[in-house]
Amino acid sequence: MYDWIIRIASTLSRSFHPLLAFQDGQARKKRFHMPVNNEQSSGNVPIVGTPIELVMLGETSALNKRSKESKGNLHEETADYFARYMENSVNWQTLGKNLISAHAARHQLVPKLFDLDVDILVLMLGKSDVLNLNSPRNWQRDLGKLVDAIRLRAGGIPVVIAPMPPIGKMPMLPQPLRTIYRLRAKALDIATRQWVKQKDHVYYIGSRLRGGKELFANDGFNYSPSGMRVLGETIGRSAARIMEPHDTMII
Repeated sequence: MYDWIIRIASTLSRSFHPLLAFQDGQARKKRFHMPVNNEQSSGNVPIVGTPIELVMLGETSALNKRSKESKGNLHEETADYFARYMENSVNWQTLGKNLISAHAARHQLVPKLFDLDVDILVLMLGKSDVLNLNSPRNWQRDLGKLVDAIRLRAGGIPVVIAPMPPIGKMPMLPQPLRTIYRLRAKALDIATRQWVKQKDHVYYIGSRLRGGKELFANDGFNYSPSGMRVLGETIGRSAARIMEPHDTMII
């Protein structure tokens, strides 16, 4: 289903190759000047009842640290909305690293699960795999190995995959490079939808994030406070639905 998207992206890549190579090089300079953060933090949302143990694993560009523009961050927003929709207390933990791929997350982040209690796990990945033009088939393979590794350490808990990052809306990326990345993100989105249908207790939040430039911080790459609230509520609401009886793998 996603083959035609890849063909279009490949045609555009060949047609604009010199320009794309220059634009990608400029964008990479900006991205690679970002500090390399290894994120492991925790907190709780006290409401009522025995706390649900929520773990969020992925890119620190998604698990965004508090900045001058923000009074909060994405994992706090997600945990807060999750607790509200569950009407239950939540303990949360994050495991992350800047721009980490699904492949690298299996080796660098999953081993840390040994030390954590987990009732539900949210994967916040995709940005690195899109920016490095990972193929849909390799993305599905990497997701499969990542979830298998999570299962070995955390058992049959629900694993929730957050929406594909809205890279096609990132102000930092010029055209036509932004279109190339948007098409690749769409291909990985479709691949994820197909993949989760074959898995037990793995769910994909297929919701599209509404909004434009206001979703992003001044750097045009990370989420703004508004973007974190929108995404946090989307993930928190969907994760709460997953903890209840349901009949679909795509939320």
